[in-house]
Amino acid sequence: MSRRAPSEVAKRCLCIELLLQRLGLEIDEDDPVAERDAVRRAWLSRLGQLGIEESLRADERALLERSIGELTEAECDDIEKRVIAGLALLWALGRIPSAPDAPMLGDATMLIAEHGVLGDGSISGAKATVDAAKLRPDAELDAALAAYAKTKDESFLGGPEHMVASVAVQALSWLEAEAPSP
Repeated sequence: MSRRAPSEVAKRCLCIELLLQRLGLEIDEDDPVAERDAVRRAWLSRLGQLGIEESLRADERALLERSIGELTEAECDDIEKRVIAGLALLWALGRIPSAPDAPMLGDATMLIAEHGVLGDGSISGAKATVDAAKLRPDAELDAALAAYAKTKDESFLGGPEHMVASVAVQALSWLEAEAPSP
């Protein structure tokens, strides 16, 4: 089986991290909308510098391009689910110590902020992280995928364990070169 290049996985993480940043701007009620939208536009203008324009899906670009205050509740929920995929991919890159589980969801934003590819927001730092990315050993990735698949099949449909397992299965399956992106 052929795995995706670690740099491709890191770029995918970066796309998800930017969506999480976008969600944060959407739900922040402390800063004025105009200021939050200026931050959104600034990040959008740097996609090429980050080298992720080809990694960013059309629906993700559309979410990033929408002005602050325009996302629906369903779109915000969709971004939150993608955060689970981001955690699974960060784990696959060895950037977080344990594979995501339901209790980890409460700390998801903090974990991505602390261990994500974007780091402190430096474009050069993010690019260096992408270039230096490495995946966990195949056996470890395969074991995690099998464990998530079992949990998905055995957990209560709609419960947090099922949701985490379902998204993690999709994210870890994507590591196989032919699978669609999470």
